[in-house]
Amino acid sequence: MKVFEYSFIVSSELDNVWKFYTTIDHLERITPRGMGLQVIKVSPYAIDLQQDMDLWLSARLFGIRRRWHSKITALKKYEYTDEMVSGPFKRWRHVHRFSALGNSTTSVADRVEFELPYGVIGTAFEDYALGHLCRIFAHRRLATVRILESIK
Repeated sequence: MKVFEYSFIVSSELDNVWKFYTTIDHLERITPRGMGLQVIKVSPYAIDLQQDMDLWLSARLFGIRRRWHSKITALKKYEYTDEMVSGPFKRWRHVHRFSALGNSTTSVADRVEFELPYGVIGTAFEDYALGHLCRIFAHRRLATVRILESIK
């Protein structure tokens, strides 16, 4: 299993960042367009993330369109976890944490634990997957800053 961690600072109040990241449509707004991410369905239907909510997504990963079923397994103020139920990874657990730094700035921190399928072959491609995650999360940082810092 690999662990990927990424964090950045955005010049926006903690509650604004929290509201943005817990609104379901944020996913499509911060994901690189080339991935073609689509939220197919959420259950129960809601605009904001909820504890035990299921999300079905579609996106291009490693050049192939894949479906992904995720569940919000933990949700408390300023932190939530989504875990893959089914999809392209053998295991995927993503913890999102948000904290105020003062002066209207917020830290956004992500921790992803993942494992690729196919045993030894999957393990051989984990560093390749890490490279993709770095690019995806760098894009998320830029998109978040662009969107939230323009709302002031």
